[in-house]
Amino acid sequence: MNTSTRRRPLPTGEKARRALERDWEKRLATFKKLAAKAPADLSNDDVHHLRVTTRRLRAALWVIRHATQDPPAERIQRELRSLGRALGERRMWDIALGDAERYAGDTDEIEKRRKRADTAMRRALRSRARKLERRLYRMQRTIPGAMLE
Repeated sequence: MNTSTRRRPLPTGEKARRALERDWEKRLATFKKLAAKAPADLSNDDVHHLRVTTRRLRAALWVIRHATQDPPAERIQRELRSLGRALGERRMWDIALGDAERYAGDTDEIEKRRKRADTAMRRALRSRARKLERRLYRMQRTIPGAMLE
């Protein structure tokens, strides 16, 4: 076998950094796509996927924060958590409404609470999504300097 064509295996830290970059890029693309929609146009599934994406971005951000010692990451973490709470509240009432309809239950109170949660979610998206997206892209630039092992 020709040894000149063999590749050296990447160090574990480099593999981890590359995996983090790929995951971050994928999650950020999903966040951008869903957060760019008008809040009124978000389907129940969109809300669910956006909520999951914010949670996964927070998990990746935790790794970045501890690998780069980047103070702005703490603020982004709080913003993602706040947005995730608003999305989670809306998602909970979506599920409750679906369950109540399936069981032929009264949905009046659930619909009122869902409407309130929807208003809070729309407000959170309008006020935070664009700024947060820019901050997440800036944070992406710090990943190559992350010291992962």
